[in-house]
Amino acid sequence: MFSAFAIPAAVFYMRFTESYALGTAMMIMLVLGYQSVLGVGHTVAQPIRLWNASRVSVLVTLAVLLHLIMTATVMSVDLGRALAGLILLFLMLLASAAMAEILLNLPDNRVDADIKSLAIVMFVVALIGLVGLGPPPLIGEAWRRPFFPFAEPAGFALPFCPIFIYACVRANARRRLALLVLGVAGLALLHTLTLVVAIGLAALVSLRKRQLIVFGAIAVVILAQLDLTYYTDRLDFAEDSSNLSSLVYVQGWQMLLEGLENSDFLGLGFQQLGVLGTEVSAAQAIRAMRDGEDLNILDGGFVVAKLGAEFGVFGLFAVLVFLVRACKSIMALRGVVRRGRRMASVDVLAHAVIVTFLIHLFIRSGGYFTGEVLVTLVALWIACGSKLRAQRNETAAVGGQQAGA
Repeated sequence: MFSAFAIPAAVFYMRFTESYALGTAMMIMLVLGYQSVLGVGHTVAQPIRLWNASRVSVLVTLAVLLHLIMTATVMSVDLGRALAGLILLFLMLLASAAMAEILLNLPDNRVDADIKSLAIVMFVVALIGLVGLGPPPLIGEAWRRPFFPFAEPAGFALPFCPIFIYACVRANARRRLALLVLGVAGLALLHTLTLVVAIGLAALVSLRKRQLIVFGAIAVVILAQLDLTYYTDRLDFAEDSSNLSSLVYVQGWQMLLEGLENSDFLGLGFQQLGVLGTEVSAAQAIRAMRDGEDLNILDGGFVVAKLGAEFGVFGLFAVLVFLVRACKSIMALRGVVRRGRRMASVDVLAHAVIVTFLIHLFIRSGGYFTGEVLVTLVALWIACGSKLRAQRNETAAVGGQQAGA
């Protein structure tokens, strides 16, 4: 799982490419290669049924292609960019199903132990980044404050979030509160708004109402002792703001509205956001600050901007469907904490990843082809198949009892 984040991040960090797509493609090839050589023949069970997953992947890819054809009949599109993205999308869907299959065949205690080990690895990465070890940032990008292999603290916070949520859900009440307080204290060192949202999500899914009040009071006391200028600057969404992060966020919403308007709500087409540029006011402000250079116009800054602009009402409907799925995951995790509901470690992790994707949807993301999106697809395969797996297990148990009788 760590490699799904680390490989795309490292390739981007070293600037072999200006996006995460190349590193994600490398990770996809590794997963598919592993599955073809060592996977299916060595699994205990096939709960995902990769043949069914392949058919779903084909249907999704064809649906995206059909929408692209529709948009190409009424506006200009970059077919080369779109078709290359379609191939990667299909392979990404297959690889995510294969990764889900691998995770579901691991013993529960192995999954739990691996996630705890991964949490330790992430803490070590944070400590190394805080003391300034690791490769230096590229010339002209000292502002990124890299946490190798992540190019900046926000890049670290995104994959750390589902691990943090998992740890909070699995911990007892005292350890859970201690973890959350430690997370709030860490805001003084990491300086990333993404981590603020991550801690808020972890508190939402793992604390009871009274505990939320206590945690909120403690958080206010801690935050009152900190210099919050970094965070307040990023919450300034005025068009005359001098903060690049807030301008990129405003630009994303403006490009979403621009794309919907220019396409009559049909959408610009797959991978077409920003291809022809943009003239929204936030983009002009960014160009003025960067000597004419654009920033984040191809990925929109967050997934809703890209989905809505490229797929129009269909993309917005997909966002709505995911929000329903995320709410179900929040309730499932709260059920584990509040009612002591038993849940396999892999399912807890899947729900934590799905909840984390809310950050990618509305706060920050690097487009479709990132390690975080790949892992979210893995989580969706696991979560959507959980009822089916439960039914199969129940049927097998009844069959065993009848055979024994």
